[in-house]
Amino acid sequence: RRVAVLLQGAMLRRPRVALLAAVPLYVLVRKASAGEIKWSADTSECLAVGPHIQGEYAYARAIVLRACDIEEEGVQFTTTGTGPIHWATHPGKCLRVEAVDGGSLMLMDCVDVVNQPAAQFTTTAAPRGRICLADFPGTCLRIAEKSRFIAGQCPLGMPECEFSSAAAIATYARSEHMVDGAFLERFTFFTGPDPTHGKVEYVDKAAAQAYGMVSDAVGNVYISADVNSRTGGAGRKSVRIESKAVWREGLFIVSLKHIPTGCGAWPAMWLLGENAEHPWPAWGEYDIIEGVHVADRVSTTLHTGVGCNQEDAASKVDFSGRWQMGIDRKSTNCDVGAIGQYGNQGCSQLGPKGSMGAGFNANGGGTYAAEWDPTAGYIRTWFWPAGQEPADIRRGAPDPGRWPQPYSFFRLGDMCPASHFQDMRLIFDLTFCGDLGDPTFASSCPEQVARNLTCEQLVAEHPELLKDAYWSIQSLDIFNINRPPPPPRPTGPPP
Repeated sequence: RRVAVLLQGAMLRRPRVALLAAVPLYVLVRKASAGEIKWSADTSECLAVGPHIQGEYAYARAIVLRACDIEEEGVQFTTTGTGPIHWATHPGKCLRVEAVDGGSLMLMDCVDVVNQPAAQFTTTAAPRGRICLADFPGTCLRIAEKSRFIAGQCPLGMPECEFSSAAAIATYARSEHMVDGAFLERFTFFTGPDPTHGKVEYVDKAAAQAYGMVSDAVGNVYISADVNSRTGGAGRKSVRIESKAVWREGLFIVSLKHIPTGCGAWPAMWLLGENAEHPWPAWGEYDIIEGVHVADRVSTTLHTGVGCNQEDAASKVDFSGRWQMGIDRKSTNCDVGAIGQYGNQGCSQLGPKGSMGAGFNANGGGTYAAEWDPTAGYIRTWFWPAGQEPADIRRGAPDPGRWPQPYSFFRLGDMCPASHFQDMRLIFDLTFCGDLGDPTFASSCPEQVARNLTCEQLVAEHPELLKDAYWSIQSLDIFNINRPPPPPRPTGPPP
């Protein structure tokens, strides 16, 4: 069973708490603001959250038109311009039309509707813009009568369909452009024992540079192990770096020309929340890119404590990948001690073929986008082979609402509170064998077993077989939501 968990699940990667506690924190957070959606024909009137609706839905409220009052929480909304429109006061609530043709507009739980076409809108910032269903461009929100909105046909110039939404639209703004020649300055080098018991000796920056294991240039960062010498039975010198900054959310877009691969290798790019007061997994772990040996599909995994269940996230509906299996069920419970799953397995999803391994490298690499948005209520991950990235990424203006379905999707909400993931650091590492590599060696590398080699023997005595165990990072940009500032509030006494 231990072998099975390591074949199917992503394993614990626990660092030394003392090292983390000693590093200064530079926390990047989202600007918490939102705005009104005004009726262009009378800008004193706004979309507003109305009364509860009696009916088949457990939670639903009407959306009405009423006088704008910036002091009132019911008129504050937020959207990225393409995708869901959230009620800013309660971001777990989203707008949705009951039907594409003539259906009423209502407010519902985002987890129930966030991926439905009836909750995906294209919202323009023009003074007389329209709010249309993303998959039905001619079907837009329209004032049917003073008390309600419907979805219907909206010819250009129709006053009932024109709104001023600029105050509610938030866009991603780049906060970090890391591969700029100073990449390694943003990280510390971990030098403690490998928490996953790999055949590895993590070295500091000076040693890594002396052995030619790292280089840092504009447009290319190289990270590897020492693949030129035998170790004599000791761990192979390698690198694990941890960001000095921590994040509470963000969009992480990384383009890689090469990911470590080959028998014995176990690379990962991941986010970890942990300090002396909050031991793992209290503040969560998000493994963005992970694989072992010659795997050709990426594993993307969350690790948490009790109370993070993803059973409502459906493969081929919410994401294009597939669940990894536990002992007797899909690994939909992120709790590292979940019943029916392997120890420390977490909730894990597999990406497309060619997202890791020799095929990834031979095809020139690719790009990953990892979106962690606790306000919107999800963690989503995409992959594109090199040259197939969306045009908005190439322009430096990413718009996830326009992208195809992610290969990985996890909900944050009632079933998995966003508080499971806090103050997380970005980590790149390359270990060998260990808790995942040793028991999977025979099934992944039968030709080496036929030579009577164990994983540790291969790593220690055959550096020539590790030549593909290196990272080549072409770009790593981190984006945070850039919202317009909220309107000024009155400062004097009321009239």
